[in-house]
Amino acid sequence: MKLTRQREKIIDCLLSSHHPQTAEEIMAKLKKNKDEGLCDLVTIYRTLHQFEKINLVQKSFFSENSAQYCLNDIDHHDHHHHFVCKKCHKITEIDLCLVEGQTKLLEKKGFREISHRLEFFGLCPQCAA
Repeated sequence: MKLTRQREKIIDCLLSSHHPQTAEEIMAKLKKNKDEGLCDLVTIYRTLHQFEKINLVQKSFFSENSAQYCLNDIDHHDHHHHFVCKKCHKITEIDLCLVEGQTKLLEKKGFREISHRLEFFGLCPQCAA
């Protein structure tokens, strides 16, 4: 995949945040950085889809059913899971995959192209106090 200026700016937006972002939030960042003419919302969605296909980003769905994207670990291309606070809606990454062993068992049984999604919901330490 060729690294175009549009793709580079979208990656910059993803790198600048420690939380998953929607395509609309990425578009707002581009506008704020005076890059709004660089690409439209359709281009952002297409680019994020391409990034997802090559495991550069992870797509998640949280309470508002809006897809949110974050960069995968560049060194390992591993996915991760999230904890979502039900009160303040803060999203925290969980680096450990709790079902990795199950995936390997399924592969041994002949299953292919296996994926899963796991999100935890509750109160973060600040809201629980």
